[in-house]
Amino acid sequence: MSEEVQKHIDTIRSQFCESYQQASDLHGITSETQLQGSDELTELKKLAQINRAHATKIGIVCQPQRFYENLNALSKELHEFSSSLFYTLSLLPLFYHDERDRWAPFFLKGLDSKILGLLSGSSVLCNDIDAMLKDDQREKEDADRLRSIGMIWAACDSLYELAQRGQFHLLGDGVHQSCALVQDVLQDIEQWIANPELGNDFDLDDLEGSEDEQDGSGSDVDNGNDEAALQKMKAFVQDWQNNIKMIKLLLSSFAKSISANFYKDGKTKGSILQKLYDLQKDVVAQVDELLSDFFMSDASFDPVEFEPTIKKLNELLIQIVKILRNLNKDDSKKSKWIEVWDNKYFAK
Repeated sequence: MSEEVQKHIDTIRSQFCESYQQASDLHGITSETQLQGSDELTELKKLAQINRAHATKIGIVCQPQRFYENLNALSKELHEFSSSLFYTLSLLPLFYHDERDRWAPFFLKGLDSKILGLLSGSSVLCNDIDAMLKDDQREKEDADRLRSIGMIWAACDSLYELAQRGQFHLLGDGVHQSCALVQDVLQDIEQWIANPELGNDFDLDDLEGSEDEQDGSGSDVDNGNDEAALQKMKAFVQDWQNNIKMIKLLLSSFAKSISANFYKDGKTKGSILQKLYDLQKDVVAQVDELLSDFFMSDASFDPVEFEPTIKKLNELLIQIVKILRNLNKDDSKKSKWIEVWDNKYFAK
C-alpha cells in the first residue's frame, strides 16, 4: 500500500505543485468547466472547504504512532485531495479567461496568491509524507506534521475569505485604507497649524561658516522673511486642509456605498473597478506628495511651485467623479450628492 501512497504523492507533486509555481502558470490553465445553477465564487468557497477538510483528514491519519497502520486511509484521502486540487485549478479559467470583463485585476492578483499558497502547502505536505515513507524508523514530531497541514488550512481559509468578500469588499478595503491615510495627513496638518515651522533645507553653506564669521546683522531680516513665509504657508495649508477633508468625504462615501452592497448588481465591469482601485490609491499618493513637499518648504515658499502636483491630483479626482456619476446614474439621491461635492470642491 505504500506504493499507492507514493503514487498519489508523486501525482500531486508533479501535476500540481511543480507545474504551477507562479501566477503565469495558473493563467495558462485551460478547461471546459461550465457552471449550472451556481457561480464562480460559490464554487471557490466550496472547494476551499473541501480542500481544507481533506487536509485535516490527512493530518489525522498521518499520526506518527499509527502512520503505517493508516496507509489505506491515507491513500484514499490523498486521492480525494488530488481530485479536489484538480477541480480547484479547473475553476480558474472562469476567472482568468474573462471575456465579459467581470473580474478586476486586483482581485485576480489576490486569487493568484491564495492558490499558490495552497499549492505551496501541498508541496510541503508531499515532502513530509515522502520522508515518512522512506524511513520507517523516522521519529516525526507532531509539530512537523501539523506545520504543512497548517499551511494548507491557512491557504484554504484565506481563499474562502477572498471568495466570501469578493472584489467589491476588496475595493472597499482599499478605499478604507486610503481614508485612514488621508486622516493621517489631516492630523499632520493640524499639528503644523498649531506649531508652524519652516522645513529643513539642509543648506551646506551653514556647515562651512563659523560662529565668529557671523555678525548677526541679517538676523532681523531673516526673521521677517521667515514670518512672512509662515503666514503664506499657513493660508495655503488651511485652504488645502478643507480640500483634503472634501477628498476624504468623497472616498468615505464611496466606501460606505460599497459596504452597503449598493454596486453589487453584477453590471459593473472589472476594468472599472480596477480603475477606481488605482485612482483612489493615486489620489492618496498625490495628497501625500503635496503635503510632504509643503512640510519641507523654507522661507522661499511659493504656492506656484505646487501647481503641477495639484493639477495631477485634480485630474485624478475628475476621473473618479466621472466614474461615480456613471455608477450612480440611476440613483437620484447619490447623483445629487456627487454633483454637490463636485461643485463645492472645484468651485474655486
